[in-house]
Amino acid sequence: MSNEDYYQLPEINLDLQDYEISLLIRECFIKKFDFEEIKCRFDNDSDIKQKLKYMIPIHQSFDYYYYLIKTISESDNPSQDKKKYLEYIVRSQSLQNIISERCYLLITQANSIDNLEYQIEQLFQIFFLLKDIDINILQKSNISLIFTLQKIIEINYRDYNFKELFQKFDDFLNLIFKSTQVQQYKTIPAYPQPLECLQYLNENNQIFGQTIEDYQDSATYLDYLFNFLREDYIYYIRQQINYLSEKGFIKRIDRRYLPNIDLYQDIKLIQFEINNLNIKWKISLKQFHLDKRTIVDQIDWNYSNKLQIGSLICITNIECHPLLFGLIINRSKQQDDYEISNRIDLEFRFLGPKSQIMEFLNLLSQQTILMDCRTSAQVEAQIYNLESIKKMHYLPKTNLILQSLQTPFYYKNYLLSKCFPQLLSTCDAEQEKAMQLILFEKVAFIQGLPGTGKTYLATRAVSILNQKLSQIDKPILIVCQNNHTLDYFLESLLQFIPADQIVRLGGNSKSAKINSYMFQSRSNLDFDQEEFKELKYQLKTIFNRLIQYEYTINAQDITRFWLELRDKLINDFRKERDLNISQVDELLNFWINVKSLDDDQILFYQSQIFGDHAILQNEKITKQIQLNNVFGTQHMQLNNQQDQDQQQSNQNEEPLPPIEQFNQQNQNHSNLHYNFIGIEMIQQCLQDNTFNIWQLNHKDLCEIIKYLKYLKYQEDCLLFEKTYKKFKKVSQTLQNLEASNDLYKLNKYQVIGVTVTDAAYYSHILKQLNSKVLVVEEAEQILLSNLVTILTNNFEYVVLFGDYFNLEEQFQNYDQTNFYFLKNIQNQQIPSVVLSTQRRMKPNIADFLKRIYQQNIKDHQDIHETTNKKEVKGLDSDFFIFDNQQLDLDLDIKQNVQEAEMIVQMVQYLIQAGNKVSQITVLSQYQQQVELIKEKFRNENQTQVRVESVDDYLGQENDIVIISLVILNNHKKLFKRKYQNRIKTAFSRAKLGLYVFGYFDYYSRQSTLYDSFFSKFITQLYDEDYLTHFIPLKCHIHGTVKQIQQSSYFLNINGGCFCNNHTCKKQYLPGTQNQNDCQEMCEKILKCRHKCQQRCQAQCICTFTYYEILPECNHTVLIQCGQDLADVICQEDVEIYFHSSCKHTNKFKCYEINSAYQECQHNCDKVLPCGHTCKKKCRERCYPCEQKCIKSMTCGHRDQCKNLCYQKCSPCAYNITIQLHCGMHSIQKKCFEIKNHIINDLKMPPTFLNSRIGMELVFRISENLAKGLIKDVKNFQQIQDFQCKYPCSRPRKCGHQFQCNNYCYQECTPCEYEILLTLKCGHQYQYQCEDVKVALKELLPIEEYENLCQSEHEKILQLFENCIQCSKPCDKIRACEHYFPCSNSCSQPCIPCQVEITITLPCGHLRLVKCHTVQTSSTGIVKYDDEQACENCSIIY
Repeated sequence: MSNEDYYQLPEINLDLQDYEISLLIRECFIKKFDFEEIKCRFDNDSDIKQKLKYMIPIHQSFDYYYYLIKTISESDNPSQDKKKYLEYIVRSQSLQNIISERCYLLITQANSIDNLEYQIEQLFQIFFLLKDIDINILQKSNISLIFTLQKIIEINYRDYNFKELFQKFDDFLNLIFKSTQVQQYKTIPAYPQPLECLQYLNENNQIFGQTIEDYQDSATYLDYLFNFLREDYIYYIRQQINYLSEKGFIKRIDRRYLPNIDLYQDIKLIQFEINNLNIKWKISLKQFHLDKRTIVDQIDWNYSNKLQIGSLICITNIECHPLLFGLIINRSKQQDDYEISNRIDLEFRFLGPKSQIMEFLNLLSQQTILMDCRTSAQVEAQIYNLESIKKMHYLPKTNLILQSLQTPFYYKNYLLSKCFPQLLSTCDAEQEKAMQLILFEKVAFIQGLPGTGKTYLATRAVSILNQKLSQIDKPILIVCQNNHTLDYFLESLLQFIPADQIVRLGGNSKSAKINSYMFQSRSNLDFDQEEFKELKYQLKTIFNRLIQYEYTINAQDITRFWLELRDKLINDFRKERDLNISQVDELLNFWINVKSLDDDQILFYQSQIFGDHAILQNEKITKQIQLNNVFGTQHMQLNNQQDQDQQQSNQNEEPLPPIEQFNQQNQNHSNLHYNFIGIEMIQQCLQDNTFNIWQLNHKDLCEIIKYLKYLKYQEDCLLFEKTYKKFKKVSQTLQNLEASNDLYKLNKYQVIGVTVTDAAYYSHILKQLNSKVLVVEEAEQILLSNLVTILTNNFEYVVLFGDYFNLEEQFQNYDQTNFYFLKNIQNQQIPSVVLSTQRRMKPNIADFLKRIYQQNIKDHQDIHETTNKKEVKGLDSDFFIFDNQQLDLDLDIKQNVQEAEMIVQMVQYLIQAGNKVSQITVLSQYQQQVELIKEKFRNENQTQVRVESVDDYLGQENDIVIISLVILNNHKKLFKRKYQNRIKTAFSRAKLGLYVFGYFDYYSRQSTLYDSFFSKFITQLYDEDYLTHFIPLKCHIHGTVKQIQQSSYFLNINGGCFCNNHTCKKQYLPGTQNQNDCQEMCEKILKCRHKCQQRCQAQCICTFTYYEILPECNHTVLIQCGQDLADVICQEDVEIYFHSSCKHTNKFKCYEINSAYQECQHNCDKVLPCGHTCKKKCRERCYPCEQKCIKSMTCGHRDQCKNLCYQKCSPCAYNITIQLHCGMHSIQKKCFEIKNHIINDLKMPPTFLNSRIGMELVFRISENLAKGLIKDVKNFQQIQDFQCKYPCSRPRKCGHQFQCNNYCYQECTPCEYEILLTLKCGHQYQYQCEDVKVALKELLPIEEYENLCQSEHEKILQLFENCIQCSKPCDKIRACEHYFPCSNSCSQPCIPCQVEITITLPCGHLRLVKCHTVQTSSTGIVKYDDEQACENCSIIY
């Protein structure tokens, strides 16, 4: 898949049915359905089992499942449907994912969960309520998680007292172990289960099946065989994993308790691949050192047997929660990469039908542990065997395996001489009898020690049987223990059977001949490849989405995952405003994304409509949960500003592949889980009618979005599992088609060869072959289980070849004392022959083997007539065991340098003495020693000598065999049967000379601790004087015998002669002339392999010159032979690249390199992700960048940070010019001061300002302040720092030039300008300008006054003149024109005129009255204010 494909991930949705069942379960919970109602709903759905398995995870799914299980299990209804539906539920992948996540949350957030005990008990009850279902189904679920949860809480949270609750856990675990059933092998998984590794009271008991030896028929025997073989490889692994789960990984681990487990840590994902069978994971890992060990053993991965292909591994974390088991597919041998990074690459696949995708990705975000579980036999082959047994309905060849059903065989004397006279002419009596059994008996067992002709007899028997059988009874099936033996056997057959009729099935052949006959199964099949490719593509797509975790949430996601939240959002919005139903999605999307508006009201839209800013002052719901360091997680709070800067700096860079991003982002640790207690509190708020969901703070909103993303991630995990199941189904179809095609092809061959491991893998094909003959080579090393899985009733001939048939020794692990059934095959009265006549080795070597095997071995007459007369040139013995007590015993490794050096020198001596290179073979039981010896031969320019491991030399022989035993200080390994068999095999490979090197005194001291093969072996060596402390040499020229003890002596021997420094060409008579008088050229072969060019009597000095490659620099120089390369000064000009990523070159003379400064002196000049060009030296680390920070801050300003680039940015010091409210003045404030005011004065939380909304808020506020719109920025006018402190220079509205004494932001001081007003009365007054308004305020109504204040000053004065009343004394002229002083003020009406005047009454009389009582109308009639009475006539007027 290209990088473009990685980032264009199409949506792949689950079926709608998966969501419908989620709604159904939710309805059951909300409406509190009883069992009858639930049963009714389930019965109406024919596909309920499949729907429950992949139910979409929605909010409160755990509560829904809990209610469902509780209601069904506690129902009194005796219906069988109860058990059926509970089994459907416990098999649900959705439930298992939910249980896994709930356990993780309770462990990591235990300190913040108030009702922790209740939550744990709920988990317990879910499984306890399922106790009555099929126990095998319950055991294979993820029930183990609740028990590891219990253990982790007990260890890490000792303050909690859950004694009664945890006692229920212990009782339940004990109940599960006691529920183990017999004869359940067809339902037992062949691979380990996590629950097995959690033992009750630390016992080591079976949880699946029982190994009971009381078997009477095929069914009981198969059950026993399956359980016994399964326990054989699981027993100690289970015990040691349980020890680790109790002990932990942080404290020092006692490796004595882990003999079968190697530990590794820090797993990093490298690659995700899908082949036609399963998912292949590629990871890298480090050696384990969490327990603070000071020394970590260095491993040579070229030869190490650690992390072998086919080995069992277990991936977990530091709390053993959970346990994921897998098999190794491949392992890197890049030793250089390991030495540089201390990491080794590994490919593996998970065991079982599930992908384990969610559990594995979760583990990668924690402190990961990988256990390499070593067993005596390859686990992959054992699992194939077990799976094959599970498919068996009866036991084939029952009479061959079960003693009670055995029918004795009887030997019949066939006259083979008439049928095969040429063959029998080369056979002895025992071989003739063996051939008769092979050809005419149904079962034959041919035993014999090495060299007795078993392989020869087997190949000839196969060729004869091939001639005897018709094609419909072919092919003949040949099974061998290992690849090498099979290759050697098939190579031997090539001389009797045409090559095109022989095929090798499976495995990796090291033979060039056999490689061309490997079976090829590729062919055109009638198979829908498009569907298969589409499923692979979907799996890769979902996987990339999981590791990228780029989930976005929309309105549909809220509706799908959290209906209560959707309803609450809509209902709370409708309380205060109308909502069109078509606007629901838009409304929900706004709530999720906090969409912005285009105008300046963006900052307060939510404040005015939803009230967000008010609630931002308090965080009422979401708590900040800091994960406890239980799983070794590293919880980091990343700085948003730095994240943004990093994002900006990477915009122009090419995106990394998803897996690299995944590793860089701490394997998505911060995303994979949610805030448990926070979501619980939000759920409670949703049920509170008084709470407005629109008033959630920003952190609460982020937690909800994170939770919804988590649910979407879980949905993808389920989708991956569902798709993977479809993939496995289609894959099985393809395998079946391939198997049918392979079967058709294989039946056309005459001979098929296969190893035991491959036979188990291909057992489904081999059982259907037309084969009538089964030939088993190395039968003593092949377990009975391997034969059971291959044997069918089709076989008419079963021929077993091997050494002493003791199958009991093959089982290394299981604590059983009775191996009765394993001995059946050797105790039966099966026709058998023991070949005891050897045709390979000299008699004295054969005599030694008699003592080792404790069997009588006879020498064939050819041995005495031919072989015994031959000698090894240069040695005085054809057999010795060299006990070198000077070897170094301090190294606990599988190689010994001194021993290798001695063997190499001895081989070179033997070649000089006249032995051919092809006659010599060097063997060792360890591959590391083999490689060391080969290296030393290469250093001596001797690459033709064959050096092999014992395992790769089975069935072969040579004239001279030299064995390097290698001292290994781990004496427990030394005395294992596997190592003993290797030594026995090695001792039987020589024909003329056998020479063994080792420190046997050490062996003898160690062997006394054990009743083993070695205790007897060492005793015989000492008693029979086989051990020697010297090597007996014999000059092939003069016959002189000499004994040497050190390898250095070989260096002084030239031409195989150690008698003199030179062998003269002249013939000297004894005592007549000294050889030192010889004047001829020496021409002796020196130790350097050159001829000496000096005179015979002169000292031998080599004068030969040649070009040599210097080992340190690989440059070629001309040197004189014998010159020490360490003294040679290389003058070659070299250009040095000091680092693989450094492109700078530095020129030196080669010899100057060591004294030169071994690091690049150039400037780095790399462009860093931050945008800087690195100014450091190339040799220095670029990071951290110590230049001035140039990152753009969250406010958008650049070049304002005062700190260095790698440091957290300093507060933004950018000066922002703020137009103050006065409009005339401006001030400058630093950006960080504005932020501080937002935090302190507006009560905004700091984290809010780093959010997208907060950054928008800061930008808008700064923009408005710069525009002078401070009045539009809420509350900013009241902040002292943003008020104008300049002296007021505003013009007064009155227009007077009178100085204001206040600051610009303050109200102006009153205008005290003097105003001269002339009233209508003519009087003049002098007022201060401000007094005019004060007077008017008192005179006018408030509304009229406020309106007047907006008027011009002249209008105000005019009004004031109209309103003011003159207070001066009245000096007005009266209307009567009398002068009578008025005592009132000018503005008041004059007092009445008191001047007396004479008036004429109507009666004509005159009268004296006051002026103010008389009024003259316009008609001239005099009116009186008061009644008047004429004093003369008494008339009243």
